[in-house]
Amino acid sequence: MFGLAVCFSVAAQTPRSVEYSAVQARLTQGWNTWDVHSVAAQVLLPEAFTIRVGLQNNSTLNSDAFLREALIGRQGPGSEQVFPGTHTWSGS
Repeated sequence: MFGLAVCFSVAAQTPRSVEYSAVQARLTQGWNTWDVHSVAAQVLLPEAFTIRVGLQNNSTLNSDAFLREALIGRQGPGSEQVFPGTHTWSGS
C-alpha cells in the first residue's frame, strides 16, 4: 500500500506538457457520449448538461417495460444488445 501512495504522489507532481493541456482543453468542450452509464446519453462539457434517451415498449406482453440505460457488451439474462455504428474518436 505504501508503494501505491508514493506512485500517486509522484504522478500528482509531474508537470503537464503544453500539448497535454491543449488536448484536455479541447476534449472538455462540446457534446459527446461522456456518460459511462449509458450510450444513449449525450453530455455537454464543461457545463455537464446531460440528455438521456429512454425506450419504452408498449406491447401487450411488457406494457411497462422501460430501458433507462444502454451499454455495449452488457451480459446477462434480459440484457439489452447494443451494436455501435461507425463513428470518429472525436464524436463528430
